[in-house]
Formats: sequence, C-alpha cells, structure tokens
Amino acid sequence: METHRTLAALLMERLAHYGVQILTNENGAICFFAPSPGHVGRPWAQSEYAQGLEDGAIRELQKLVRSSHALTEAILEELALSGQPLATEE
Repeated sequence: METHRTLAALLMERLAHYGVQILTNENGAICFFAPSPGHVGRPWAQSEYAQGLEDGAIRELQKLVRSSHALTEAILEELALSGQPLATEE
C-alpha cells in the first residue's frame, strides 16, 4: 500500500503542476477541475501545440488515476489527510 501512496502523491503533485484540482463529490468519488488556459493557476502555453500537449498529459494522468482502484483509494486517503473539501462545498 505504501507504493500506492507514493504514486498517489506523485500524481497529485503532477496534476497540481498543471493547475488541476482534485476534489471529491458527495459520494466520495474523485472529481478533477482544470481551469481554462490563462486563468489563475494555469498560465497560457506558448502555442496551441504546447497547450495540446498539456491537455493530453492531464487526460492521461486522469485516466491513470481512474484505472486503478488502489491508486484512487490512496489519493482519497491523501485528500482526507489534507482536509480537502468536497467539490460541492463553497
């Protein structure tokens, strides 16, 4: 399980690099929120090509998280430890 927690922390760090927030909904499922290019936390890419690379990387990381139940559980544990709010809370 320690391996999953390590991978979860690395994935969460990489998603944060791209400005992606990881929250949970009222059912405890993971939700991803990525701001549009140019908004706070996500600077404009130098070109459309670079933006496409970033968007593709974000999608692949999200697929990786969703493909492993153990990894998803490790991320939920990390979120719980950090006191992360629900996506539906304001």
